Amino acid sequence: MKWYQKLENGLNAFPWLASGLLGIWFLVNAFQAVFTELFHDEAYYWMYSQHPDWGYFEHAPMIAVMIRAGSWLFSGEWGVRFFSVLMGVGALGLTWKMTDQKNPLFFFVLVFSMIMVHVGGFLAVPDSPYIFFTALFLYQYKRFLKAESLKNTLGLALVVTLLIYSKYHGVMVLFFTLLSNLRLLRKWQFWVIVGVSTLLFIPHLNWLIQNDFGTFRYHLLQRPRGHFPMETFFNFMLGQVLFAGPLMGIPVIVGGFLYRAEGEFERTLKFVFTGILSFLLLFSINSWIEANWAAGAYIPGMILAYQFLERNEKWKQWVWRLAVPGWVLFFLLRIYLAVNIFPELRQFRREFHGWDEWAMQMDSLANGNPVVFTDTYQLPSKYAFYTGGNPTHALNTFTYHTNSFDLWDGEEQVRDKRVLYVSNTFCGGCDSLTTRYGDKFYFRTEDHFQVFRKLRIEPVNLPDEWHHGDSLRVQVKIFNDYDFPVKLDVNEEIPIYLTSLFYTGKKFTQFNKNTESLRGEIAPGASVEAYVDVDVPEKPGEYRYILTFMYDWYYASANGEWLEVEVK
Repeated sequence: MKWYQKLENGLNAFPWLASGLLGIWFLVNAFQAVFTELFHDEAYYWMYSQHPDWGYFEHAPMIAVMIRAGSWLFSGEWGVRFFSVLMGVGALGLTWKMTDQKNPLFFFVLVFSMIMVHVGGFLAVPDSPYIFFTALFLYQYKRFLKAESLKNTLGLALVVTLLIYSKYHGVMVLFFTLLSNLRLLRKWQFWVIVGVSTLLFIPHLNWLIQNDFGTFRYHLLQRPRGHFPMETFFNFMLGQVLFAGPLMGIPVIVGGFLYRAEGEFERTLKFVFTGILSFLLLFSINSWIEANWAAGAYIPGMILAYQFLERNEKWKQWVWRLAVPGWVLFFLLRIYLAVNIFPELRQFRREFHGWDEWAMQMDSLANGNPVVFTDTYQLPSKYAFYTGGNPTHALNTFTYHTNSFDLWDGEEQVRDKRVLYVSNTFCGGCDSLTTRYGDKFYFRTEDHFQVFRKLRIEPVNLPDEWHHGDSLRVQVKIFNDYDFPVKLDVNEEIPIYLTSLFYTGKKFTQFNKNTESLRGEIAPGASVEAYVDVDVPEKPGEYRYILTFMYDWYYASANGEWLEVEVK
């Protein structure tokens, strides 16, 4: 008998082993949550919680509800992460209950070797509720298959709603569950689930309609693509191995695919696991797919992989061999997240060390005034959290993507106010600050800051054909979507100019700026006409074209729409 078999036989004899390991896991993640600074996106989701709503530009509202509730119970990072820690333990507990429950030691040896379990165990990100409610959905669905009672039907409807309120990617879990059992379409219980969950989802649907489905337009149309053929495809495949591992990635994925499902429920697990991974792999051929988008696949994947690996001795030996070095790696990583034990790793460190100190430096420079950050949602979020909610705003220019800061009222807190303007790149008349961690920021104080995100620019007479080297005079309309009049020349020190830009990839190739600044006033709901001189690029090809504003020393927000043009 091999050493690990003796260990399994000895420890599995204790009936409390699974509960004890889950308790230890809770303590480990609680410690991590308390002593690790917020990651950039966690701070951003904390900002969600400061603006309660039925939706946000990037995500459904569950993560905001969790953080707000946790912050009401506890302060600091622990409050932000409290419910994520609970859900991480809950997801593993539910997953264990859906296995044959014969070898708890091996199950937890396997799952504790997966990076998604470590990172997802404490981070306050939308994947935390997504993974938990995926596990709860499958657990409740298993109960529903055994007894299609009204109680189980309504319970499943509630879990379906909570799953989609957590992350839109939960639709994949539901779709492949239905695909595995199309007979559900003939059952009245299925239509009760659809009706109840749709009714409960109406507030978010209404929010999406009011915001022109901006979330879906961004994810489906505006997300980046690879720089060379198949880059996104291979990046996704590598990402899955790392996400499920890194050392245990291949055994988990291969085990999940090779396991032969037994019975209706395991058939569903197989459909969800293989379906999500295959769908995203296909979609990744020409679109960027984040590795964590497949998180919902790994709840059924853990179950299938455990069932396969536990029954195949050769594979099982490799799991035990890979587990120990994997745990050492995770142990060092977890300590490093809390304590800066490797200060020379500057790029790896910069997201989660020293931001409380940085926020105090910025607060000192601001001298009680609001702070405006350009083309970043992370920095204003970090600044607000670590200063206790000091006023801040993100100025998202046409070179950056829209985010939830464009939906909130931060613009009203900084318009025509004295502000500290902070940028990662050089700006006209700016001073610079280098933190003790080596990060450099540029800043300047502006007495009457101007920004008008809701001024909308629409071209009137764009040409049917663009010819290289041409000079055009394009007529535009500037619409005022505010409920107050906008004076374009309110600050003579910072005049506003109409500009147009041609982009190829991520670089602009042709920049045009009017020589005369905009003047006059636009009434609420009204529009004015203006002209912009455009020099078409000399080189023929495919370009992206945009009309926008430029202030005297900084770019304005994205006031026009990107257009695809072909220069002949």
